[in-house]
Amino acid sequence: MTFLSSADLSVAPAPKGDVTTGPSFREVYEAHGPFVWRICQRMRVREMNIEDVAQDVFLVVHRRLDSYDPRVPIRSWLYGIVTRVVADHRKRFRRK
Repeated sequence: MTFLSSADLSVAPAPKGDVTTGPSFREVYEAHGPFVWRICQRMRVREMNIEDVAQDVFLVVHRRLDSYDPRVPIRSWLYGIVTRVVADHRKRFRRK
């Protein structure tokens, strides 16, 4: 499992998220990357595919972070995204 460090991200340092705007992408990635990885494992994604699935999850997070409602627990929101990405991954795998 390889997660990027803060130095590896090419984004300028982000200010801390607050209640009105929610967390930044960097905060979500650094705080919840291992959580996403574990959920992929629990959903029985093959070990060789977990990195790709986790990357796809964070692509969705990056696209949809502005629509995140800070009143909802971030892990619940992420869990929903992981569930859909894993389902899509399985559909693509079955087609092959």
